[in-house]
Amino acid sequence: MYIYSRAVYFVIALFFSTIAIAEARKSVTIAAPWEVASYDPAVSGFAIQKLQIMENLVDADESGKLRPGLATSWRVSDDALTWTFELRDGVTFHDGTPFSADAAILALNRAWQQPGVLAKAPITGIVKVDNAVVFTLDKRFSALPAILAHTTTIVPALSAFDAEGNPSALISTGPFQVTEFTPPQSIELVRNDAYWGDAPLIEAASYLAAGRAETRALLAESGDADMVFTLDPSGFSRLADIDSVQTVAVPIPRVVTLKVNSGHPFFNAPVPDRR
Repeated sequence: MYIYSRAVYFVIALFFSTIAIAEARKSVTIAAPWEVASYDPAVSGFAIQKLQIMENLVDADESGKLRPGLATSWRVSDDALTWTFELRDGVTFHDGTPFSADAAILALNRAWQQPGVLAKAPITGIVKVDNAVVFTLDKRFSALPAILAHTTTIVPALSAFDAEGNPSALISTGPFQVTEFTPPQSIELVRNDAYWGDAPLIEAASYLAAGRAETRALLAESGDADMVFTLDPSGFSRLADIDSVQTVAVPIPRVVTLKVNSGHPFFNAPVPDRR
């Protein structure tokens, strides 16, 4: 049993790639604090991406280095105002339809129109040219490939939207596909045998959203969950003393914002000169 604290990407990557786990088990149950409350990538993209249901044009490895995803390569024009992302051939969605520039354009334009990372970029248009997605900008923006690895820019299938254009299913290109979804609490997954990349070693997985750290710790201790992550210090310490549980704490990069109320009277007093 593996219990992870703090690291999200590392836990999911290890779950889907560790040979030792795959040899011992063909299925796994994961407990985490994040609810999957919606089909919408703008709302639940984090869990949908980390469970490897949906993918981005650009991916990132565990060190943060960018690598090809659904786009095999990208280039920028001489004036740095046009970015072209060449799309991967031979990829199919979970429903059997081919991955296409049309699906990518729909997903990315929708993400651009909503609050999020794309809305903050100086984008003036997202269009398809042959089998490529082309972004036009009104000023230089070298971070564009990086934000296309963000969870809100994952690409659902065209069939994942209803007639009004609202997300209505979790269908995409990832190595795992959904067999049952009970929002916001659980997802059942099976291996996508038609996946374009390396085949997953795990055949099936269950994801359970458990909001309380104490609950997740108990699931680990009882054996009702094979992998649990994001624990509080007391639960992590207790589980570390249980022989059947392996605990691992991995630091991850995180931005912490300190907001100052500059209108508070405290800041009206001058700082004394202590020289």
